[in-house]
Amino acid sequence: MVYNASATTVNAITIYRNTLYIGLENGNILVSTTGLTFTSPPILSGLPPIKSLISFGNLLWIGTSLDFDGNGYLYKYNGTSISRKSFGEYQVLSLGKTSKYMFIGLGSSTAGSKKGLIWYTNGITYTPIYNTLQDRVDVIEYNTGTSELWAGTSDGSIYAFTFKTDGSVNAISR
Repeated sequence: MVYNASATTVNAITIYRNTLYIGLENGNILVSTTGLTFTSPPILSGLPPIKSLISFGNLLWIGTSLDFDGNGYLYKYNGTSISRKSFGEYQVLSLGKTSKYMFIGLGSSTAGSKKGLIWYTNGITYTPIYNTLQDRVDVIEYNTGTSELWAGTSDGSIYAFTFKTDGSVNAISR
């Protein structure tokens, strides 16, 4: 074992600028350039529970559960500073990407809420794509070979999305 984070849960792992980032349920992010030693930079500590991480557009994106104010956030970190966008009462549970867009899977911690939404961004503007009518979008992955976005929801449904060249949704199947 390289590191024991048994006091919390490891929810997300990604590589950003050739460095390993690990998102924890306790709201901290561990960072390692070697995979043997880990630090938790103050700027990446004390966040709401980390649910998702991804490297996109030369930024580290951090999806969180609800903060003390009852809002879920999508943070972006450029290596020195951090900013955030609120998704209101939605948690940012999953992140996926293409070369042009990042996809954001949202959800609620309340069963029966039907707040499983998917948004996309180019890093500047944010656009909703689809409401799954499920509680959460727990996982998102983009298949570059087929140009399909796959999303899994809290009820076990799997959605496949294809897109037009302008980035808008072409077809959705479940």
